[in-house]
Amino acid sequence: MKLGFSFLELIITILIILVLLFMGFAALRDIMEKSRVAEARYVLGQLRNAQQALSMFTGESAQSVKELDVIAPDKCVPTHYFRYYLSSEGQRGVAERCIKGGRDPQARISYTLSLDFRTGEFKSK
Repeated sequence: MKLGFSFLELIITILIILVLLFMGFAALRDIMEKSRVAEARYVLGQLRNAQQALSMFTGESAQSVKELDVIAPDKCVPTHYFRYYLSSEGQRGVAERCIKGGRDPQARISYTLSLDFRTGEFKSK
């Protein structure tokens, strides 16, 4: 009668645990990135509300994020994951994920999330 585990059984068990850990880390990274996108959606919604309020009171649209009373950096800064800007006609807000200069951790690839101020439709690239 043999007591304990063989070396092969221990190696296989450790490999299975490592594979499960790597899968868990990948899922966690995806969940964290989704929370960062939620932040961008919130800021884009604030930009939309500010743009609509400005348009309602003055009849004009802002051409720059700086013209709106919203905390939305137009360049990558250490406090935000995204930089924000308005499209050329001011009817679409865009959030671009920072790959350098933004809040850590930086994205490996840059992508954008945009909100059409007229329809409220989000698009991502």
